[in-house]
Amino acid sequence: MQAKTVDNDAQQSALYKKLERYRDKLLQIESRNRSITLRRIYDKWCFDLSKIIVRGSSLAEKVAERALLGKNGVCVVADSDDSELAEKSKVKLKSLYRNITQVERETGLKDNYLGFPFLEGHIGQDTYVRAPLVLFPMSLERRENGKPPGWYASFSKDKSPILNRALLVALKKIGGYSFSESFYDEFEDLLDLADERQNLNNGDKGTGKNHDVESLFLQGLIDLLIRNNIPLKSSENRLEKIETLEPVSSQDESTMPRQGLHLVNFKIIGNFPQGNTAIYADYEELLKKVLSGEINLGVIDDLLEAPATEDIWSEGNGDKEAESVVLDDISAMDLNIALDSDSSQDSVIVAAHNNECTVVRGPPGTGKSQVIVNLIADALAKGKKVLVICQKRAALDVVYQRLDKVGLGKYAALLHDPVTDRQELYQQLGRLLSPTGINSVNPGSMKSRFDAVSQEIDKIVGMQRRIVDALWKEYFGGLTVHQLYIAAKPGYVPRLDLSKIAASTSYLDLPQLLEAIKNAEDSCKRFDNITHPWVHRKDFSVLGFNDKNGISEILRTLVTQLGSKEPEPLVASTMHDQNVLLEALRILESERGMFRKLKGRWVEAHSNAKRILGVQDVRDDPLWVTRMIQRAKGGLEIWRNIENLSKYLNESGFDGINSMISTGRLADLHSRFSEMHESLADFDALQAYDARKAAMTPMQRKVLQECTMKLMSETNWADVVREEFYAHWIDYIERENPALKGQPFETYLQNRERLAKLLKEHKNLVVQRIAAQIEAGIVKPGLTPGGKRSYRAEYVQWSKLADEFDKKRHVLPVRMLIEKYESVIFNVAPCWLVSPEAASTIFPLKRNLFDFIIFDEASQSAVERSLPSLYRGGNVVIMGDEKQLRPFDLFRVRDDDESLEEELVDETMLSESLLVLAKRIYGPRYLAWHYRSKYQELIDFSNHAFYDGHLQVSPNILKVPAEPPIRWIQCGNGVWTDRKNIPEAELVIDEVKRILTDDRKNTKHQSIGIITFNESQQIAILDEIDRRRKQDPEFDTLYGEAENPESNLLDDRPFVKNIENVQGDERDIIIFSVGYARDPDGNLHIRFGSLNQEGGENRLNVAVTRARKEIVVVCSIDPDELRTDAAKNSGPKRLKDYLRYAKAISENNRQSAGVILASLYNGFKRENSASGFLFESPFEEMVHDRLTQIGYTVDTQVGYSGYKIDLAVVHPDEPFRYIIGIECDGATFHSAKSTRERDVMRQEFLESRGWVVERIWSRNWWRNPRGEIERIRDRIEGLRGQSAGRITKE
Repeated sequence: MQAKTVDNDAQQSALYKKLERYRDKLLQIESRNRSITLRRIYDKWCFDLSKIIVRGSSLAEKVAERALLGKNGVCVVADSDDSELAEKSKVKLKSLYRNITQVERETGLKDNYLGFPFLEGHIGQDTYVRAPLVLFPMSLERRENGKPPGWYASFSKDKSPILNRALLVALKKIGGYSFSESFYDEFEDLLDLADERQNLNNGDKGTGKNHDVESLFLQGLIDLLIRNNIPLKSSENRLEKIETLEPVSSQDESTMPRQGLHLVNFKIIGNFPQGNTAIYADYEELLKKVLSGEINLGVIDDLLEAPATEDIWSEGNGDKEAESVVLDDISAMDLNIALDSDSSQDSVIVAAHNNECTVVRGPPGTGKSQVIVNLIADALAKGKKVLVICQKRAALDVVYQRLDKVGLGKYAALLHDPVTDRQELYQQLGRLLSPTGINSVNPGSMKSRFDAVSQEIDKIVGMQRRIVDALWKEYFGGLTVHQLYIAAKPGYVPRLDLSKIAASTSYLDLPQLLEAIKNAEDSCKRFDNITHPWVHRKDFSVLGFNDKNGISEILRTLVTQLGSKEPEPLVASTMHDQNVLLEALRILESERGMFRKLKGRWVEAHSNAKRILGVQDVRDDPLWVTRMIQRAKGGLEIWRNIENLSKYLNESGFDGINSMISTGRLADLHSRFSEMHESLADFDALQAYDARKAAMTPMQRKVLQECTMKLMSETNWADVVREEFYAHWIDYIERENPALKGQPFETYLQNRERLAKLLKEHKNLVVQRIAAQIEAGIVKPGLTPGGKRSYRAEYVQWSKLADEFDKKRHVLPVRMLIEKYESVIFNVAPCWLVSPEAASTIFPLKRNLFDFIIFDEASQSAVERSLPSLYRGGNVVIMGDEKQLRPFDLFRVRDDDESLEEELVDETMLSESLLVLAKRIYGPRYLAWHYRSKYQELIDFSNHAFYDGHLQVSPNILKVPAEPPIRWIQCGNGVWTDRKNIPEAELVIDEVKRILTDDRKNTKHQSIGIITFNESQQIAILDEIDRRRKQDPEFDTLYGEAENPESNLLDDRPFVKNIENVQGDERDIIIFSVGYARDPDGNLHIRFGSLNQEGGENRLNVAVTRARKEIVVVCSIDPDELRTDAAKNSGPKRLKDYLRYAKAISENNRQSAGVILASLYNGFKRENSASGFLFESPFEEMVHDRLTQIGYTVDTQVGYSGYKIDLAVVHPDEPFRYIIGIECDGATFHSAKSTRERDVMRQEFLESRGWVVERIWSRNWWRNPRGEIERIRDRIEGLRGQSAGRITKE
């Protein structure tokens, strides 16, 4: 017991320390954090208000007062101010606005504040701090209709000022200062005091009295710090007037004298990341839980590698059933999906319910949001609560839009900002409690229909699976009937009795058998032919040279004896009769006298002689008897020689001789022996043949015997035997698998059509059933309550919740609403979609508050921001892709003169993202199919450069597109100045206008995204857009329409981003502004920026995979001009490879593009170097040859990814495209992980890409290859009559 306590104490201590370090890492307690040390003003992050406040101006007072009181905005710079200072300020404010707006859109984080006052000085040994002590939440906006128009800093009472928690933690950790428990409460009181002072000012209007709110606040702040033992040097405070923040370099910092802590009147607006105070508060609570003895933190235990005790270890940890689940075994009742899904996605859903944590790797365009929606639907159908977390706002929007599209959006709570989004959320949830929102669907009847459809799906899946399993089930040592159908001769009818032999023979033994038959055939036809004299011999392989001579002598003697005429031998029908005859004749010769016939001995001899000689009577002539004795002696010699010869004959051979003798055909016998004697010239060949037969197995000899009996007049016995075995094997397998009999594949196709319809209905029923279940659990407060007392109490609770949703004032914060109505709120909204910060803000820190937590884009989510959210879940799904962007660090700013050593930490602390950390503990699953790109060229580079070609991508229906999906626009006058290329920016906007103009003419909308390779080029393009909109009314109208699409979706609006922040975005058309060019002196100096950092190639991977339909590369140099040899990381080389690839595709140079892809991944295959064709099986080759024989051009294994079309027929009239794709039921067909994928998803996916797909079944080909070719020909000819413009590049 004592040992166990020690172990728990050690575990508790280790867990506490790791959590504490992640908590501190959350706030980045180091000098590179601008919330701790703001060394200088970075235009994209901050703006110094002192730059525009002229001495004596009241702006400084207005800003402080409005910030403290949460009043409406104050104009920072008016449009009418055209002074040089104002114009520079406008440029800086625009840069700041663009950046903080982008950060907010990307992450949902709103870390934009007015920082005032600043705490400056040294803490600890020599750590210099200069950062805002108080942060006033604000927004920066440009008001064209403001009074006056201009740039405004706006504040709100809904968001109270906060203390800079990052700075306070630094004071605690580095400086050793501590704060009382009442510190934060006292700060709140100070804010209330400022409100009261303002009320006094309002009451004293007209009296001349003025209570300085800012001064009062500053004095109260100083008092608060001193009470908490912060050693302020009041004499060094500089608060009387606003000051300008001057830059401090690392060198300046190292040489400056040590300063005591003091306050300075800097007023800086900008982004001051706090690591979110709510997440920090979660860590504080987690640490308290650990201190109180709680050491089971669920998934967090494993992620931190904290050993769990045997009492609390969860057997569900890990991915124990990763490969053991057969998807077809999962009933449709247990797989509740709302969107189309492939097998890799289905396996995630199954794993998510079986494992405590499931890690999913989702390369670009593989349908992560699709999987998330299906995970949500499956969980909701089973009555579970789901929390979706993602740092990327756009990713949450996409999931919500998909949920809304299928009809589940109203049951999902999307919350980017707990304050600003609260009202809309409450209105949405309130509508569900409205009496008019009654769902008339009966959950019971819905379940009945759902169950019926599910059972029918399971039945069809079982039928389809039985056929496929039968095709690919191994028999006879590893042979499938699919292979037999392909190999067997169509229409062959068995002739040999080999069924029993075939049934017990392994196909591995067949080659040896066929070789033996082949080697024996000629000799068998010669020596085992019924006409051969030695056909009935015994095995000659055991004979020696003396045997040959002995046989020869015997036959020579026999030939002589049988040919003798004087005396002619008398041969009895048997050796026995021969002896009896000779004895009888001798008795007849020896018994003379009158009474001889009375002797019994004579009588018997006379009778035997008559019988054997076949006469009525024996002549009583001594001379005749003597001659007969001589002849009988010759017959006896013949029999003795025959008996000697019989040692070399089998029973049939001996019987044949007996037959000839018994029928008196001695002349024939003489001829036979003569032939046998003459044929001994072939003794050696005959003996060698018998040796081969002796070496055969019993089975081989039986087969040879069948061939000898029935194939003596035919040739190529081995081929016949092969077909015999194939036919018998096919018959055996089909008898064991009745599903293959009749017309199985016609039934298969009918079932496929039926299955597609059922799956569509099933998805609709899933959604309807979820809706019915949720609404059945909602009490409508507008209806009269009834029933039991407990129901009336519940009715009161629901009524109160409805009242909260209807409130216009004193509205409860979301967290308070959830804490107060937790028992019912999740009945209304069982699914929530939030950022990590929002999760910590609105949800109490309770274990298993949600049944499922889905963490999306986990490769971009830092571990420290992610851990607390996971505590709230039961099962966790972590999704992302380590080949894409890493966590976006808002805390650090690049500063060329900074070089700080990294703190040495354990391995878990080095994991930069939640995904990377989780992959180390749990085996990831992979999403396999790519759906985003319409053309494979748009994804091929990424697929081979980053994913080893494993992505399943639809091949192009366009063999040679008239307009390649990647276009190259050369900028001939590009010049690189100040890290940007203005001529190229202008050319990019020219292209944008061209696209928008064409879209208007064609009445279509194609979304556009512009990606640059550095921030300066991004700004240059944004500036060019602003300039064009002012100078070109037509462009202004076009761009304005693009910014406000009919869909009103963010994903349809144009964007301009640099390569570091495009993850999660996708557009129809992506335009790259490469930017790099020669400088005005003609020199080419490229540093590659973030691409040359570790992991920089991931940025390129994200960028080149954003396009759905087209990529346009605008470039001022040739790719080969890039010098990447000195690059320390692979990013620059990958950029050069991509630009070379893009240019090759734009020129329709497929060969060069293929060479580039092959250089990226050595598993890449273009075509067979010998024949020009690549076949997966002989079946495909046979179909290919038949189609080419009737005049069609057929390409094989079409596609560059892991998925290929077996055969693609080029359109006879339009050689730039394929008219039909043909799939043989080969390895690709069989490799599908589920029936749903093989028969429905894959077919529909290819059809959505323009393919017409026909399948040729191996069994049908075996039975009637000509009929199958005619069927395909008729289909092709039918398609030729359809519109030639059906497949176009949109």
